Amino acid sequence: MAIIIPSILEKTVEDFETIFRKVSTIPEIDRIHVDFCDGVFVDNTTMTIDDLTQLSPAYSWEAHLMVKQPDNFLDYKLPGFDSVIIHYEAYPSEDIHQVLRGIAAAGLKVGMAINPETPVTVLGNYLEGISFAVIMAIHPGRQGNPFIEQTYERVRLAKELYPSMQIEIDGSVNKLTIGKLKQCGADVLNCGSSLVKQPNIRVAYDELKQLI
Repeated sequence: MAIIIPSILEKTVEDFETIFRKVSTIPEIDRIHVDFCDGVFVDNTTMTIDDLTQLSPAYSWEAHLMVKQPDNFLDYKLPGFDSVIIHYEAYPSEDIHQVLRGIAAAGLKVGMAINPETPVTVLGNYLEGISFAVIMAIHPGRQGNPFIEQTYERVRLAKELYPSMQIEIDGSVNKLTIGKLKQCGADVLNCGSSLVKQPNIRVAYDELKQLI
């Protein structure tokens, strides 16, 4: 069964806390995705991990690092993140296995994100080191970037090649795309502006849920 999780991408911790308060009004949500951007790997910047204090233990938290070669993974565990998502494209390929081991050694689950231009077949090289995969449906860095139609086929292929792998979709997951993404095999549907930026988050969640 596919699940919907909220995605928070904010420049300040005050804005993060505002969005979190909205998210916390929906009791069905127990997993939250938080984006970190460094202005190098992507052309946007957000709050940093140093801005955050203790996260609510009532949720499973995943940190999506749209960051060039991040390495201080314990910094994400300390405030309460359970999972760290790195980008395949953020490292030289020969370094990735070592990075994955480092994340696991910090006691974190590992997710690997791939950009739209990266073949889904690269995931096959890292199956033993990752807990889930994130397929970007947009060029990363900002909520609201346009959906890339080839994502549907990429999801189908990923599910065919790696049927036991949890597949998460990030980017432009909204009322126009969510149903087809689920049909193609998506397990986790990461909703940013279509959920957390809506005037009534309860209504937005229920409308999205009805489509999966």
